[in-house]
Amino acid sequence: MAWFDEFFDEHYLGYWAQMLDAERTECELGFIQEKLGLEPGAKVLDLCCGQARHAVDLAGLGWDVTGLDLNAFLLDRARETAREAGVDIRFVQADMREIPFEDEFDAVINVFTAFGYFEDDAENRRVLEAVARCLKPGGRFLLDHTHLLRAARDFEPNVWRQYPDGTLQVEEREFDARSVRFRTKATFIKPDGTRAERENDIRCYTCAELCGMLAAAGLEVIDVYGGFDGSPLTLESKRLIILSRKLPADEG
Repeated sequence: MAWFDEFFDEHYLGYWAQMLDAERTECELGFIQEKLGLEPGAKVLDLCCGQARHAVDLAGLGWDVTGLDLNAFLLDRARETAREAGVDIRFVQADMREIPFEDEFDAVINVFTAFGYFEDDAENRRVLEAVARCLKPGGRFLLDHTHLLRAARDFEPNVWRQYPDGTLQVEEREFDARSVRFRTKATFIKPDGTRAERENDIRCYTCAELCGMLAAAGLEVIDVYGGFDGSPLTLESKRLIILSRKLPADEG
């Protein structure tokens, strides 16, 4: 069983998702809207949409939004959130390597390091190939990834935090420089002493690697950013955001 089959559950929503406050989400949404530059009615795929943190507000802009995720638990939450917001979103349960659409979307977004989940680089490349297939010619792809150089430089092997409900989260982290993977084992200790453990294992890529992978998939890089504030990518940037477009056939 892959780590992501168990990771995205009530612990993810209850604790990790607390990092994703309204101010952060609003900043991300403003950036996405500006950089995609789409008109109402445009068709957008939120790839690995999770609990629909972005999809609901993007649908509120008048975009025709599809949310795709493998995790049934998060998709149930996403559907509930969309119903409560009164927006119509198509939700699809599927593997991101096998996006079941072709030449369908004006744009695809993949936000909050929802890339690099697979052990084999070839499988991660399949994700980008699937993105290229599902985009219309000229369609845009916005990929948000951990900035490897900053993350490796500031790596901390042990981190802990306590939440308002008294739950303690203790993380044991490993950075494998050979495979360029960040692995985390998180233990949640509730005030009553009960425990739960969750693990993740993500392959991180440099900007140059991702740009090369995008190009090989038929996606031309338009620009690179170091954050959702639109800042340039530097060693101090925490995020690596790449905006690309699917090349029309006569430019490929």
